[in-house]
Amino acid sequence: MSDPLAHAALLVPGILVVEGYAPSGSADQQFVASRARAFVAREYLFERFHLDQRSTGVMPLSGGPSEGAPSQPWSGVALTFYFKSK
Repeated sequence: MSDPLAHAALLVPGILVVEGYAPSGSADQQFVASRARAFVAREYLFERFHLDQRSTGVMPLSGGPSEGAPSQPWSGVALTFYFKSK
């Protein structure tokens, strides 16, 4: 395995959450679009890095920014990795 990210994902146990963002449309449309974006990104990560599907999830966040993100609504995805430290 030549990809450092894939190698690290196998060595560090944790949970990967793919957050989806979509600020335009009604609240229902934002939810559907942000969820779809997160699923597409998650599927790419499964195929590219052979991640364990049991330790990954999606979180549709409509257009609202998460802490540390730009303060204005934006379209796209963000990755959050949770791991247990010793």
